[in-house]
Amino acid sequence: MSRPSELITEIRRRLSHYQSEIINSNKNSDFDINKEAERFYAPILSEIFDADFEVLEDKKRNTPGVDLGCVVRPPIIQTINYVC
Repeated sequence: MSRPSELITEIRRRLSHYQSEIINSNKNSDFDINKEAERFYAPILSEIFDADFEVLEDKKRNTPGVDLGCVVRPPIIQTINYVC
């Protein structure tokens, strides 16, 4: 396996693990991890979408329904927690 392929596999594995941690925390009514996840994913999504996402709650406390926003481009992202 090539080095880039190994890195992608490792990134996928770690993101899957983090997703599992978020899901399990939410199943246990521990929602603190969601705020951490917003800060974790904002720079990743910024890179993917060539944008500058930021946690909107940092600008306006308790922004209902919207978690990440971008002032340069119109997209906003709402993180959704689901319990299986």
